[in-house]
Amino acid sequence: ATGEAPVRVEFLGVEWSHVIRGGEGAGGASPLRAAGGHLSRLSPTSRLARVTLGSVPTLREFANEVILDVLFYEQDTHRNRIQQAVVGRISELMSAWHTHNPTFEDEGGKVVLLAHSLGALICFDLLAAHRLAEPFRGRPCAFVTMGSPLGCFLSLRGLRLGRSFTLEQSPRFYNIFHPNDPVAYRIEP
Repeated sequence: ATGEAPVRVEFLGVEWSHVIRGGEGAGGASPLRAAGGHLSRLSPTSRLARVTLGSVPTLREFANEVILDVLFYEQDTHRNRIQQAVVGRISELMSAWHTHNPTFEDEGGKVVLLAHSLGALICFDLLAAHRLAEPFRGRPCAFVTMGSPLGCFLSLRGLRLGRSFTLEQSPRFYNIFHPNDPVAYRIEP
């Protein structure tokens, strides 16, 4: 009994897929609108469903659900919309957190940014571009990726991160993966 308050962990999730899959907050203009195409009123995934062949349905469903997110993120327009949605949601969550917990930092509270799968690449890009400093009122104490394709994307971008790599916006960086996860990659060679 040291008199210290018990350590408490709270997880505040950020969902971004509505930006590309339609639904709440999807918005955005389609290039087909300018060309007068009637498909422009549909969400990107609805447009894709209309042109997806019926052969090898399991593989096509996997491609449409998993690989499609990567293809969207690699397009500047969608990447910017996804990043804006993530920054906006993190800002909302952190603002609400600080409103309800005004002495959080004063009492030694720490924020860890945990990102899974493609979310790890999204958060890495945001941290590298210093776009999360304001929502976090500085920086998270650690950035943790899980099941992340980050190593693959960084390699394709021609970047190599060594064992001592850190992000300026997060002093600690951990990449957690299972060796049998087909989406996960190592960061260091």
